[in-house]
Amino acid sequence: MDFESIGYEVIARVVNKMLRDRRSIREALVEELGTNPSEVYRILDFNRLTRPGILKINKR
Repeated sequence: MDFESIGYEVIARVVNKMLRDRRSIREALVEELGTNPSEVYRILDFNRLTRPGILKINKR
């Protein structure tokens, strides 16, 4: 599985969880995909995605 095969509907649900529940992208993907955190790190290149301003929502 890779980022492109996840699908736009899943990505939309993940972003909604991140915004609504103030969850990290990892937490939201783990819950949505029903997988473990290490698999999520393998799917996504977190070095690229967690740069400031790219799919990162700060928890406050």
